[in-house]
Amino acid sequence: MKYTLLLLSILLSFSSYSQIKPNLVIFITDDQNQQDVGAYGNTDVITPNMDKLAREGMRFEKAYAASSMCAPSRSVMFTGLYPYRNGSQMNHFTTRPGIGTLPEFLKEAGYRVVIAGKTDVFPLSAFSFEHIGKEFGKYDPVENRTDRKQESVRLIESHFKENPEQPLCIIVAPWLPHVPWVKNRDYDPDKLKLPEYLADTKETRAALGSYYQSISTADSLLGEIMKTVDKAGKKNNTALFFFSDQGAQFPGAKWTVYDQGLRVPFIVRWPGQIEKGSTSNALVSLVDLTPTLIDMAGLKPREGLDGKSFKDVLTGAKKTHHEHVFAETSVEPHYWYNYVPARSVIRSDGLHYIKNYHPGRRFVTHIDKVERNMFYFDSWVQSAAVNEKTKFLLDRYSYRPPEELYDLKSDRNEFKNLFDNNSPDVDDLKIGRCCRTN
Repeated sequence: MKYTLLLLSILLSFSSYSQIKPNLVIFITDDQNQQDVGAYGNTDVITPNMDKLAREGMRFEKAYAASSMCAPSRSVMFTGLYPYRNGSQMNHFTTRPGIGTLPEFLKEAGYRVVIAGKTDVFPLSAFSFEHIGKEFGKYDPVENRTDRKQESVRLIESHFKENPEQPLCIIVAPWLPHVPWVKNRDYDPDKLKLPEYLADTKETRAALGSYYQSISTADSLLGEIMKTVDKAGKKNNTALFFFSDQGAQFPGAKWTVYDQGLRVPFIVRWPGQIEKGSTSNALVSLVDLTPTLIDMAGLKPREGLDGKSFKDVLTGAKKTHHEHVFAETSVEPHYWYNYVPARSVIRSDGLHYIKNYHPGRRFVTHIDKVERNMFYFDSWVQSAAVNEKTKFLLDRYSYRPPEELYDLKSDRNEFKNLFDNNSPDVDDLKIGRCCRTN
């Protein structure tokens, strides 16, 4: 009888442990390409904590933003709806009234839901986050971006100490590596391997060094968050996410629906659930974030969302997710920039279809206006007069054809538009035409 009771006690303890909801710690960088992380093969950028997270968790190769602008992208993350459905298609536009949001959903499961730093969803009152680190969340000065008051770290420490039974969801969102970039200290611009989509000028190299320094600064903050979770003894019951909202603020990346603007780093550590050092080729979108967190919290799926949970991909129960995902970019009406809207379909087989509106009209963003750290753009204009590759890159950024089709397996830089190519070798790729969007 004594042994029976002991066995029953052990089984009950395991049962109750398995039902504990995981803490959710989400670290979002701002304007960072997937390729600009050591774990994704970049041998120049210094990202020891992002790399450690990849060794301890799962790295996604095909993770995409649904928009390449800040507010539309973040509204997607926290609603599970594409921009055209949640209302925030243009930068800094509000979501539609009555839309369910991530904090609302997770609170149903008993979570404390906190955001530290940048929010960039409108109206903020529609997103019932507990908002801390408001200084940390301001655009200026640059020094704020390191969370110098350590409000996110201190909240994690205090919550785990004072409310150990309540599951925590905290989103830590620094303005890094968004421009203005922090001052470069660690990188020699002349020794950097320049990505193919950037023109090789002295000014571009200087900009890349500052951008990398900003990534390293973000990485240090991620390291502090990881250490705080681990020191509190919560590592084994915490799913820690790291990803970016969209690509870097360089020509051909942010504000565009090219791969450099949409494909983001996405790494998740969840001890006991995710295989260490694993890599996933499942096609996922940031529109899937809210449905996935709902699933992890033990809630029933919400009807009417565009995204779907990839929890089974994290646990290894499934290897695939979407067959295709959508993305878009629209205008910034308060600046009258970027008046060349585009719609995009990315397929799991590597085909990427783009429809551009107002083709032939010049594409203009903050970059052309040489705002803040965009000091390098004038050097592109000067170089294009004498350098064929720079001219190609500048024209590719400034003017778009009506439609584009790329094979990302063989052309990750998307330099070869296959849409009007009648070669028999690419006939099969033209099934991408079936994916046109309005």
